Amino acid sequence: MTKIKLLFINILAITIIACSTPKQKEYKYIEYEHIETYFNKIHNFELDNSIDKIVVIAEGNGCGNCNKIFAEKTLEELEGKNTVFLVTATGNYVNIKPFLNLEKDCFFDWELNKNQYPEFENSRVIYLKNNNIDTIIIMQSELLFEQLEYIEHRK
Repeated sequence: MTKIKLLFINILAITIIACSTPKQKEYKYIEYEHIETYFNKIHNFELDNSIDKIVVIAEGNGCGNCNKIFAEKTLEELEGKNTVFLVTATGNYVNIKPFLNLEKDCFFDWELNKNQYPEFENSRVIYLKNNNIDTIIIMQSELLFEQLEYIEHRK
């Protein structure tokens, strides 16, 4: 294992121990059509069958360091791989500069209506399959390492 990976694992372990995630809100069942409507209405963008992941980059909820790590890792692992990024983070805690430089499939919503679109309130990856939601991984500090491993290895 390289020194960089060991350093990353140590930083991640310290971050997880130091952070605590507030109790997650319970959401109603999230429908693909609701997400599709959001992108069409707010961003004038049509989701199509080629898109199989939506990554939400948020801040202000849960662990700030965890959101930073999540943003960096998901950008590194998923950019250009049939992924749409939705950045609700303003840059106060999470570095959004790399997202500002993306040429396509990256949208910003700094005034997200969290009551109307609670599915975009926290950092997460929404996996899509055949115009349906397949899997949702909501970033949680106590599970961050396992979640990042899953994202990295999912085909």
